[in-house]
Amino acid sequence: MSCANISRPFGGACLCFTPPVVTHGQYSHHYQYVDCFAMSRRQQHQSTQRNQRRKTKRKPSAKRGLLLPPITGPKLAPFPFSQPDSRIKWIKRLRNWQDEPEDSETDSSLSDSCSQGYVFEAQIEGRKYAIKVFKFYNPKEDKRVSQWRGIDAMPATKKGHYLDPFYAECRAYGRIKECQANKRLKRNITTDCYGYILLDKDNEQILRETMNVDLPIPNPAYQLQTYEQSRPRAIVKGLIEQSTPFDETVSSLGRILLGIVELNTICHIFNRDIQAENFRGGRLVDFGSAFTLPHEVLDAMSPNDKSETMLTDRGQFDTMVLDETWLTSKDRSKLPRLHQMRLRGDGPLWQISMLPGTTWF
Repeated sequence: MSCANISRPFGGACLCFTPPVVTHGQYSHHYQYVDCFAMSRRQQHQSTQRNQRRKTKRKPSAKRGLLLPPITGPKLAPFPFSQPDSRIKWIKRLRNWQDEPEDSETDSSLSDSCSQGYVFEAQIEGRKYAIKVFKFYNPKEDKRVSQWRGIDAMPATKKGHYLDPFYAECRAYGRIKECQANKRLKRNITTDCYGYILLDKDNEQILRETMNVDLPIPNPAYQLQTYEQSRPRAIVKGLIEQSTPFDETVSSLGRILLGIVELNTICHIFNRDIQAENFRGGRLVDFGSAFTLPHEVLDAMSPNDKSETMLTDRGQFDTMVLDETWLTSKDRSKLPRLHQMRLRGDGPLWQISMLPGTTWF
């Protein structure tokens, strides 16, 4: 069939003709009016139905959540619930391993930085996780802002997007997932992350009544400007059973150091909180203070403050090593020595020098 597209009689239908047909044994040209616009509408309707059927096969969480934070740079996706009515079973709160006696019933698989939030062992759809529930952020009470020049003039929402511990972890884990997908990380020293969750009223009540955890909103005006508004924010991470931060071996510390270097130079993540209590089983579990490039707060700093921030992880690692009393002088000499060389492009370049007779970890 072909469309002649002439005069459009009968309310706008196209005049179309079909090839010759046989009528009573003789050939006769036969014209037939066909509403091509109606055919187009039917095809569009069928295409819409096919797309809807495809969408119903997707996981429900993919349609319910937004990648956070809503700014330029890496982002974290919501936790992929397989069922829309899946519930969280809160098991117990996980505390700082240094604060718990050996016979404590409270597990200590993950650091609990009470200044930022609380960490719990929980079960979702039959699998156990460590869930960090964040306190609500208040840019007016962030004492770090006064330490850096040029930051006070930033709008509150912009400060929150870059300094809120919840958003800081979303950006850091989002970048780590990008680097892992591209197979750029050789040493995985971070705990697994499975996405964020915005808790509902039922879960908030459970935390308040059974875990004795209240989550007040210190700055309602600011919080209403955020995507999550008044819903408590949480990030789901892998549950690490080992209670100690890392093995007491030089190779374990060397692996951590080189992993930190990769986070700085490959992922452009500066953790800024390297200490033993933020490690579990050799894995870094806390990124609430991290700066992940691109970072407008870092760009607004003076050159000296910016360089000092980029070197923080290395200095904190040295301090952490000095606090490890089991290390001998010979052990310390085996650790790689790092020296900042120069800044080029959007990230620092580093050189790792090894003492004679030492090996890579």
